[in-house]
Amino acid sequence: MNSGSYRPHKNLPPLAGLSSFEEAMRPGLPVDECVSRLKRFHYSLWRLHQISLSHIAEEPVYELKMAFSLHGHLAAENDSAFRSRIGEMREPPLGLEKIPHPAVAAFFDEILATPSTEERLLGLYEKAWPALRDALRTYIGQTHVLADECWSRVLSAWKHWKEAGLTAHRNWWPDLYSAWCRESGQTPDPDVLAFHVSYEDKRADLKEIAS
Repeated sequence: MNSGSYRPHKNLPPLAGLSSFEEAMRPGLPVDECVSRLKRFHYSLWRLHQISLSHIAEEPVYELKMAFSLHGHLAAENDSAFRSRIGEMREPPLGLEKIPHPAVAAFFDEILATPSTEERLLGLYEKAWPALRDALRTYIGQTHVLADECWSRVLSAWKHWKEAGLTAHRNWWPDLYSAWCRESGQTPDPDVLAFHVSYEDKRADLKEIAS
């Protein structure tokens, strides 16, 4: 069939409106590559859930307790979908307990072990969540538009959050640190207020979550 000359019956949407024939004919990611990336997403969400819940009891700021609780729940909820999808694509054992890369494990270990709320917030919301968001966006753009369409709907919440402006990446550290100082009755330290050093600046061995 010549996709360029084909016309749907009475101009009905081709391929149920999911894509054009030209888009559907483009190759997507191999199954092994899809599974490899999905396992990294699963591991990342599992670690984000772990980190979000690990410090709730000791966190004195009520609003942060609620934020950690909600985001931990969202991480677990989405991780369940990833586990199910991997199970559809591979026969057991699925190997979900394996660490995808030592650098990824070290990245999350450092956030988990941070000695202060400020550093933990930087690791979670300046680095970990944005990195996962970008990796998911890349995956959706590279996977096959038809073969992975049903699975891509699992990630629709991320697109919704992005369009709502909830994933906007900015330097929110000064506002957050100042608010914490007010709650704690402390005077902001100018050096801490200006702090904006990324993990990539310090750890040359870190890899992108999606790679």
